[in-house]
Amino acid sequence: MFLENNTDLDQRVLSLFISVVHNNPSVLEQKVSSFEKHHLALFVHPSVLANSSKVSDVVIASRGELGHIHGDTSLHLYLSPQDAKVAIEKGWAQRHRLARTQPWWLGGKKFICGIGDTFLLIYAPRDEAELDVLRTLIRASARFMTGVEHIVSP
Repeated sequence: MFLENNTDLDQRVLSLFISVVHNNPSVLEQKVSSFEKHHLALFVHPSVLANSSKVSDVVIASRGELGHIHGDTSLHLYLSPQDAKVAIEKGWAQRHRLARTQPWWLGGKKFICGIGDTFLLIYAPRDEAELDVLRTLIRASARFMTGVEHIVSP
């Protein structure tokens, strides 16, 4: 994983992102993002996906991807509608520019995007307090996307 600034905080963000998989190996896995094709991503474990009654429609649409980390340590991440609202209101995130639940029109053509309306850009943390917020958001995303209440914190 390439980090542009390669600061101590950047490395800690990456460790946080990776550790949630190590702490929850039967629920999560990591691989390359299916959206961006080159960033490290978190995915719902195939055994959880197999029990589709437990996962939301968002999980099916995202092909199991919870989100991915960028070189500047910002993240794209799915949250529950309630958590997404709080994250945006608190200034920790913004809705992804393609996040929609309904088809949209551009230049007379109808587009259907597989990105749900709670796919957010989570801002890169700048300090220890924001790193703790990110830890909470990653855990909340894992709970929402897997349907598993007991997610061990990263």
